[in-house]
Amino acid sequence: MKTKEELLKIYSVLLPYELGLNIENEVETDYTMFLGEMDSIMPGNAVLAGITKETSYMPECILYTRNDGEADGYIQIKNVKPILYSMDMLTKPIEHKGERFIPVDKFEIGDDDSGIEYDHGNIGLIKDLESISKHNSYHDVQFLPYEVVQRLISWHFNVFGLDESEYIKKKI
Repeated sequence: MKTKEELLKIYSVLLPYELGLNIENEVETDYTMFLGEMDSIMPGNAVLAGITKETSYMPECILYTRNDGEADGYIQIKNVKPILYSMDMLTKPIEHKGERFIPVDKFEIGDDDSGIEYDHGNIGLIKDLESISKHNSYHDVQFLPYEVVQRLISWHFNVFGLDESEYIKKKI
């Protein structure tokens, strides 16, 4: 299990990428009245919109935007789970921003030369990604080129090794 501080660091890295969140239970909060919001936050899906620091009147919180048109708000980190792809999805079709594709295919150099070529070669990179996928492991992610890891983060992959109890597996 990750600590609250580790989770906040992970969420801060994912902040620019419109990470999906799942608000698990209806949450009664004593600080919502201060913020002028509802007395309770209903379960459902939302998008990560920010992170607040702990203050004298409010704990560290996740700022979210609701997918269902409900009010945006704040919620304690313990009441949300990110929605991420597990690493075994690297070789399977995923959907991101309306586009459906197989992630490893994005690293192949084709005739149209739209791919990026990496220092140690794309064939080696694809083999590494396939191995990571086969073993559903994040441990070898640290050896991938920075640009590849950044792209996996933007596609909402669990590159941080969150335990299965700490996130919702994104499915197609």
